[in-house]
Order: sequence, then structure tokens, then C-alpha cells
Amino acid sequence: MSDGLSSSKELLADAKNALGELKVIIQNFFSSNPYHVVIEKNEEYESSLHKIKLKRDMPRDLRTKTRHIALDIRGALDHVGYAAALSDGKTKPKKTMFPFAKSESEKTNVKNKNCKDLPQDIFELFWSFKPFIGGDDILWSLNEVANCSKHRIIVPVGNALHGRQIINNFSCDGWFDVDFPVYWDAKKDEAIICLVHSRAKTSYDIELGFNLNFGEVDIIEGKPVIETLEYILKKADEIINCAEPLIR
Repeated sequence: MSDGLSSSKELLADAKNALGELKVIIQNFFSSNPYHVVIEKNEEYESSLHKIKLKRDMPRDLRTKTRHIALDIRGALDHVGYAAALSDGKTKPKKTMFPFAKSESEKTNVKNKNCKDLPQDIFELFWSFKPFIGGDDILWSLNEVANCSKHRIIVPVGNALHGRQIINNFSCDGWFDVDFPVYWDAKKDEAIICLVHSRAKTSYDIELGFNLNFGEVDIIEGKPVIETLEYILKKADEIINCAEPLIR
């Protein structure tokens, strides 16, 4: 019994340590100013399109570590179920997974398949945390992140600093077209600053920061990676603490 819970807590501790490492990698990447201004000229229309673009890819470690954190958290929850089944007298239990589901109506189906070896009180405890769409969507997304193999599982998103705009002190002595606030296109990893006459004198200040958000992941697309993982870690810790007294 205790060994099972110890392994759950160890996996959760590993996930917490990995999250700290992820924060350092993110900070190092974004503090290196990984963007530059690109000016695309159109001779026919005598115009220049000013853009901010990322000039290099994110470190691969950002994606792999995000997935590994999710895998460790999910593994910690699955280990609790396995320990509970053993303490309940099951021999070689196999169906002790944490009950992620696409809707609350799938409860019986999930219980009879991936969770059929779980003691009833443990299953009900797990289910009380609503790990389904329409319940705790963020907790449900843990399984999606752990299983995601997409390249754009996470994406950098440019944003303004100190409550200001990305572009400040804009000046142009010719015709121009500019939309404020400047919008960062996470799918293209760029932001359009302005369209100006190619011979106009144009100047502006850039105050650009970055967040790391989830990309092509159901439900949590666009949500910040660090805050989302911190929430899931806290929730997993709560689940393990609630389950411990039930495992005899």
C-alpha cells in the first residue's frame, strides 16, 4: 500500500521539479530576444509591410518537458488507483486508470472499462473531481497533453509589457495603415506592425514580452502553459491526499 502511494508522490515530485526546469528554459529563451523586425517591400504599390517575427524556433525541450510533466502527473494518479486495487485484495489489477471522460454521461462506461479494478470508493472519489468535459475541463485536459504528439502543442505568444502596447511612439511622415493594438498571430509566429509608403520615414518603439500558451490541444488551446500545469499539479496533489485515507 505505502509503496504505491510513495511512487505516486515521487512522480508528482518529479513533475514539480520538471516544471521548475521548464520555467528556466522559457525564461532563457524569451530573454534572448528571439524576434526581429522584417520589412517586406512591394515595389508595385510602393509600400512596405513591417512585421515582428520570431527569428528562431523554440527549444525542443519546451515541448518534450511539457509532455513529460503531464505524463508524470497522470502516472501519479494511475498509481494511486493501482495501490488502491492491491489494498482491496485484487491480484495483478490492470484496469486502474484515472477516469478521464468526454462527458459526465460516460461514467458507467468508463467504470466498466478502464477502471473496473478500482474499488468503488476510490472510483467515486476520482469522479468527484469531475475529470470530464463540462466538469473540470483543465483536469480533463491532462490526458490530452500527455497523449499529444503535435508539433504545435505549445506556441509562443507576443504581448505588451507594463500595461502598454506592443508598439509605442509610432511616427510616419507619409501615408500609413496601422491597427492598434497590434495583434500577435500565434499560428504564424508574427505580428503585423504597419503598412506604410515605401519612402516614408517611419519609427516606433517595440515593447514586446512573451507568454507560452498551449497550441493545438482541445479545450485548453490558448491557455498559458505554466499556470495550467500548476493548476493540474495542485489538483493532483489534492486527489492523492484525499485518496490516502481510503487505502487501507
